[in-house]
Amino acid sequence: MTACLVATACSSGAPVSAPAQAASTAGTGSATTGSTALFDVSMVHDISIELAREDFDAMIEAYLASGDKAWLEATVTIDGVVYERVGIRLKGNSSLRGVAESAEPEALPWLIRLDKFVDGQDHDGVTELAVRSNSSATALNEAVALELLELAGLSSQDAIAVRFSVNGDTEVLRLVIEHPDDSWMADELGATGALYKAESTGDYSYRGDDPAAYDEVFDQEAGEDNADLTPLIEFLDFINNADDATFAAEIADRLDTDAFATYLAMQELLDNFDDIDGPGNNSYLYYDTASGQFTVVPWDYNLAFGARPTGGGGGDAGGA
Repeated sequence: MTACLVATACSSGAPVSAPAQAASTAGTGSATTGSTALFDVSMVHDISIELAREDFDAMIEAYLASGDKAWLEATVTIDGVVYERVGIRLKGNSSLRGVAESAEPEALPWLIRLDKFVDGQDHDGVTELAVRSNSSATALNEAVALELLELAGLSSQDAIAVRFSVNGDTEVLRLVIEHPDDSWMADELGATGALYKAESTGDYSYRGDDPAAYDEVFDQEAGEDNADLTPLIEFLDFINNADDATFAAEIADRLDTDAFATYLAMQELLDNFDDIDGPGNNSYLYYDTASGQFTVVPWDYNLAFGARPTGGGGGDAGGA
């Protein structure tokens, strides 16, 4: 159970030992030698990052100046398996409020992309991981939220408790989840669809039929071989411009309304203000090319159960 993974890690104040892992190096392709299953929730996993401090400092300076989240090249070790030339960048919006030049990398939210610079590089078939910002010492609120979403029949992300460190410094307890990409979409929703993410600065308005008008509003995260932005633009046109009669007659054909109703109810149950209608527009839209329907995909629950942004990145990261 997802909820158990952090509870296990935090059942006492002392660090939790994981089975010893035999180190191996992965240059390209998939590697599992010396590793356990990535989303095994019966243990606390280990992820460590090695990066050039001057590159990190320059990235923070650039982010503070422009808001750009530049990719860095790093060495990442996951449960004893070493991956070279991995892409990492800052991840988040409200979780990055208050970040300063003195920020320490082990406390920040990160996106890890194993195949950013090495084509085909993955760990147990996973290429992207999100190191979540902690809104508490345990991140138990997000772990429980993800479990409840799954139990409600909605799409969710696998999560693990991780001992996380950067450049051999202090290990902290972080929640790490699978980041929605082509692999996640295929497993969770189907490989023939398309996945779109709403940007925090955007909205759901219709901006015409030129895809370029949506560059700062939506990103297509998966399924580019199956569809482009056209289905999304047509959907935005419909929800903004259809008359009442047409909307009532056709909305169920264009949107999985049962899933959307469940989604809205779960946001209330989880006391999650940072949802599809919140300040971060936190959601994905999945387009099923077979049915022509969209489905709202839940995302980003570090502020569930009434948590509020702490600023400065990772919040109160628990010791591990």
